[in-house]
Amino acid sequence: MKLRSSALLLSVFAGIAFAQPIPETFALREALAIQGVSAGARSPIFVDHILARFAEGSLGSPRAGDVLELPARGADQQPVKREWRAISADEQGALSPEAARNAAGGWVLWKFNHDGEEKVMLLEAAGHGLALVNGEPRAGDPYSTGQVVLPVRIRAGENQI
Repeated sequence: MKLRSSALLLSVFAGIAFAQPIPETFALREALAIQGVSAGARSPIFVDHILARFAEGSLGSPRAGDVLELPARGADQQPVKREWRAISADEQGALSPEAARNAAGGWVLWKFNHDGEEKVMLLEAAGHGLALVNGEPRAGDPYSTGQVVLPVRIRAGENQI
């Protein structure tokens, strides 16, 4: 996942486009993942336990090893437990197939600190259905086309995607 400054300004004068260079781009590398918390593929009812906790305000700030207990399901009606796991991305911000499997049917949580002032940057991400950037929803790119680049507000201090 990459963030880049939204300072790309295009101006057209007499048919010639001039672009200001992008001053800041960085890839997010360390994240947490939790799998198997969503159910809704080809279902009339979408169920996502992380999104539900986020909407309730009870998600908190997970750490690696934290366990989320889901409601009982299946024939044995036993509660299901899912664990947040630490994962890493490569230098371009892409998850390896193994890291992506750790998030199958779930979520990836990227936390990072921004030392500067609040600003708007462009989020480049692929393969996700939805992104919550500091609590604000942004459309996903579930087919990994790479064509979804969206403006996001980055705060001074800690940020979460």
